[in-house]
Amino acid sequence: QLLKDNINKTISPAFKELYMREILGNISIHLKTIYNEGGRKFAFQNLGPLGCQPHVRFTLKDKGLCVKELQDMLVLHNAEFSKLMQQLERANYLNSNTQFTTSIPLHIKGSLMGKNLDSRKPR
Repeated sequence: QLLKDNINKTISPAFKELYMREILGNISIHLKTIYNEGGRKFAFQNLGPLGCQPHVRFTLKDKGLCVKELQDMLVLHNAEFSKLMQQLERANYLNSNTQFTTSIPLHIKGSLMGKNLDSRKPR
């Protein structure tokens, strides 16, 4: 319901940026707290193409392949999250025990960009 109530609102680029910085700031604070309490092994996964999932498109009554507004927010989040991970690593909060993986397999990423990068044939 939260998604449905908020995704159709026009959101300014400045608000998106502010919202993303708030989320990432909270993540940073909590990671540092865990580190300072002795945590040393971290694993992260970026956000996948949530706006392309059928239930999201159906809920929002979107007729396209992906809900653009949601996908734009996810792309921004993933880019900024990657930068945050680099900053934390430079500040020695993260080390070689940290893993950051993508949740978008190559064949899905290619199809989202209009390219067929997957050599497998559909069944």
